[in-house]
Amino acid sequence: MVLILVGQSELWDRLGLQSFAAIRQRIDIQFKLGHYDCAQVGDYVSRHLQYAGVDQ
Repeated sequence: MVLILVGQSELWDRLGLQSFAAIRQRIDIQFKLGHYDCAQVGDYVSRHLQYAGVDQ
């Protein structure tokens, strides 16, 4: 089973609680996307739309 957790930094804070220790131990990959300014967001979205084959 694969579970993808997506959320703000508060999610990782929540997983830091002792009650979530078993879940935290099973996380193989963690990726944090840094803060983007408005122009970087536009470039990021455009690039991924291009990869997906969208041209409009």
